[in-house]
Amino acid sequence: MRGAAAGLAALAFLPLAACVEPDAPAGGQSCRVAEVVDGDTLGLACEGGPVVLARLKGVDAPEIARARCSAERTKGQEARRTLERLVAGGPVTRAVFAGTHSDGRSLVVLEIDGRDVGQAMVSAG
Repeated sequence: MRGAAAGLAALAFLPLAACVEPDAPAGGQSCRVAEVVDGDTLGLACEGGPVVLARLKGVDAPEIARARCSAERTKGQEARRTLERLVAGGPVTRAVFAGTHSDGRSLVVLEIDGRDVGQAMVSAG
């Protein structure tokens, strides 16, 4: 338990816009949103590395490309537009990579101008 607390305390001192994960870009580098793929997936470009396809941790938006019906596709397009508006709201102030989704995408906790994008997406419905 003590080790976990120390690890969490260390996270509190990360530089802004740090990318943290063993396979992710080194901590302390700035990141930007390179593209929005759909309502829960985006491409993050962190200084010195390739664009990383990442899924917002805790978000499961309707599909667009693999939608099962037109209503799902429409909802997926709405979710993508919402995410595009959120990421256009300011600079990436924090990007913490938090494991890998079952489909191979990196999971990320992303803040734009200090606002948790995943939480904002869930709140938006």
